[in-house]
Amino acid sequence: MVFTELILTTGYSTWSDGPTSSGHPFCLGKLVASHLQRFAPRVYQAAVDVKTISGMENDKPALGKLSTHIQETIDLASPSTGSHMHLGNVGIWEVPDPGKSAFWTVERLYTIGDDARTVHTIPPQEQRLFGGTPPCIDAVVDNQVLSPVAIVGEGSLPPAANPGLDEPVTIVEPASETTRGRFRTSAIMVGLCGAIFLAALNQTTVATTIPTISNDLKSASGYAWITAAYFVASGVAGPIWSKFSDIWGRKLILLTAVALYFCFSIICATSQTMQMLIVGRSLQGAAGGALLQVVYATISDIFSMRTRTFYLSLLQMMWAIAGGLGPVVGGVFAQYASWRWVFWINLPISFVIFFLLWAFLDVHNPKTGIVPGLQAVDWYGICSMLAVVVTLLLGLNFGGDLVPWRSPLVICLLVASVLITPVFFLCERKARSPIVPLDIFGAVSNLMALVIGFAHDWAVFSTEFYLPLYFQAVKNASPVKSGLRIVPITCTQAVVGIVAGLIVHKSGRYLELIWVGVTLLALGNGLYINLNVSSSLGAIVAYQLVAATGAGLLFQPPLIALQALVPPRKTAAATSALGLVRNLSISIAIVVGHVVFSQRMDTQRNNLLDHGASENLADSFSGSAAAANVVLISTISDPELKITVQTAFADSLKGVWILCTSMCMHRCARTLEY
Repeated sequence: MVFTELILTTGYSTWSDGPTSSGHPFCLGKLVASHLQRFAPRVYQAAVDVKTISGMENDKPALGKLSTHIQETIDLASPSTGSHMHLGNVGIWEVPDPGKSAFWTVERLYTIGDDARTVHTIPPQEQRLFGGTPPCIDAVVDNQVLSPVAIVGEGSLPPAANPGLDEPVTIVEPASETTRGRFRTSAIMVGLCGAIFLAALNQTTVATTIPTISNDLKSASGYAWITAAYFVASGVAGPIWSKFSDIWGRKLILLTAVALYFCFSIICATSQTMQMLIVGRSLQGAAGGALLQVVYATISDIFSMRTRTFYLSLLQMMWAIAGGLGPVVGGVFAQYASWRWVFWINLPISFVIFFLLWAFLDVHNPKTGIVPGLQAVDWYGICSMLAVVVTLLLGLNFGGDLVPWRSPLVICLLVASVLITPVFFLCERKARSPIVPLDIFGAVSNLMALVIGFAHDWAVFSTEFYLPLYFQAVKNASPVKSGLRIVPITCTQAVVGIVAGLIVHKSGRYLELIWVGVTLLALGNGLYINLNVSSSLGAIVAYQLVAATGAGLLFQPPLIALQALVPPRKTAAATSALGLVRNLSISIAIVVGHVVFSQRMDTQRNNLLDHGASENLADSFSGSAAAANVVLISTISDPELKITVQTAFADSLKGVWILCTSMCMHRCARTLEY
């Protein structure tokens, strides 16, 4: 339970043995009931963990019985004079005369600006202007607004030396940050950056090896699911891991995730069937969701706002490095060694990361029980969402491939997806801690920010997934060359993404970047429609630069827009919702793109037969089998037939580019407010 941004207030308030009759949440219980429903489970455990008050071990803690129902209040007995009750990293201060005072004073107020914290000292003659009832002073806790309560956390700012009412004072960094040595900080960051690099590398290395994997395992049906399974699991598991890290601490969850990633990589590397590989990729994605979610939360916990931007930029750099190396490394393994090394390479990296985080990461670990922790997770919402997505993807993947579209299996899967959708929304409406808070979708601008994130990841990952197929099938490139030809996209996206972040940081403007980004992304994907057998490398790179520039501009601004459009208390939920939407977008895009490509390849069968292809060869390049049999193109000796096959691949991939372009051709950016 690490609270990042805090405001300190001190004052008098009325205490009782239970909830007060006032409309203001004086006691912690009232605060939990009315403002902390999303954090109630961890507050519950933090309160249970209270052992002493102000170091007085023999004094009975000023904590009454905690209700078994989370939404009920926590009863607090009258505290001792000047007592200081610890709840994890947070202290709640109450001043003398409990039960008698009827006014509230504020001596100092800590506020949080764009770049610094400011201390405002209120003159004594003005301190009781808030008398009668507590003022509505907000404390930002994990981006959730609490009001009103006296809170001070570890490393809080010291009292100001008689500053004026609005005079800023020098920030004092959290104690844990100032006392942490340079070596320890460096070791922690190497571990955290390594975790991001590990997750990012596995997203980029696999794309160039999938044709080789499908051919080696003699399975075309799982072509799209090698990647889709990873992202479905990562998207669904991410919010669960994030919640677990709130409950049981960042370090424990990070170490668990790295260990699981190590084990699941072994499953992927030793897979003998496509089914085993897809299961391994699903498990690997579930562990990868923790690496992506919890690392960013850990950075926010251990570094102040002043230094946090620098360390977050290091994580962005890991994405850039992985994006540049991944496709090439995957191609090298597929061509010169074995595709299994794409997964074996995770083992030494995971081992080093685990050791660094275990030895050097120093963050608070709440002592939360297993049962209260598990009760805090929105299991109904998670299961219903997973059911919606999986039934939809299976129905789309089976239709027209394994079975006809009118097959009862396909119809049942698609209908089930539609029927379960309202169940998911009902679960989220009733949940105390929903993984997707529905009120975020209330405003059109919020919804459009999510739609832009959905369309962005659809186009970006479809391109990174299917362009290697174009290079290997149409341009007869080896896995290594196809990986090298993806580098202009990944590097441009990373560089433009960093530049966009700097522009927003300096100017505070993000809407213009969204407008330009959506336009360039749509234009670039539209240019991909022109790709054919005779397309020059220069033209291909030019198309890539246009699309990648638009994509790079849209990595961060939709998130910034969404955070700016929602109240501070909903920032964390909005961020989680956008991450979930993006992961689901990737999964759906890859499966739907594969369906479109396979259906169009089916229509090319007669044309291949007319140009002299045998029945077996035509079958090898029909439907979903086509993507898995790319390696057969190089064995065709007839030049005319070879060009016909390559043209069939290029024409079929046009459907994917048209789909990506249509996803970007909208005017969602215009609906966003300044």
